[in-house]
Amino acid sequence: MSTIDGLMSMRVGTIDGDDIMSPSHGSFNWGDGILTSKCERSNHCEDAHPQPGCTCGIYSVLDNGLQELKNYVYSPNHVVFVGWAFSTVNIYEWGLRSGQWVAVGVVNWHGFYDKPIGPDNKREPWWDSAYSALDILRKRHVDNPKLYTLESVSKAIQDQKHMYEERDMAINQLFGIAQL
Repeated sequence: MSTIDGLMSMRVGTIDGDDIMSPSHGSFNWGDGILTSKCERSNHCEDAHPQPGCTCGIYSVLDNGLQELKNYVYSPNHVVFVGWAFSTVNIYEWGLRSGQWVAVGVVNWHGFYDKPIGPDNKREPWWDSAYSALDILRKRHVDNPKLYTLESVSKAIQDQKHMYEERDMAINQLFGIAQL
């Protein structure tokens, strides 16, 4: 596990009217669109700063965590969002645990079996939720939210991971400091 500041990732939200809710914590509303972690253990972690050894934080996945993400996509109301993890960000093999996360778009993917939105595909029930999600992001002043392909999001995440790896190698070569 290493700690970095800011990385693109994906997470699932449940569309409920004009709200986006957490699929795993039904009472957790995404509110203004910026999710902030709050530790449930008294005085263990500051808000938005999950510490190693704790499980609090906003969980999201990287390009290699699609199977984990699929565990939360089981209803037409579930939508995969692409966003930015920031504040304290802990990176794991499958994804991230961050202090804060903000959605910037919707991923045109609803699991391994449903067809993506497109003129050649038969309409799927989840498509309405995806379009509603884009409307909600616009109302929350997200600048030009888009419907992104899974391939373009995965590629952007891979490129960003590669950039961080190159940065860490350069720091280590220049100063002999290994990044954690």
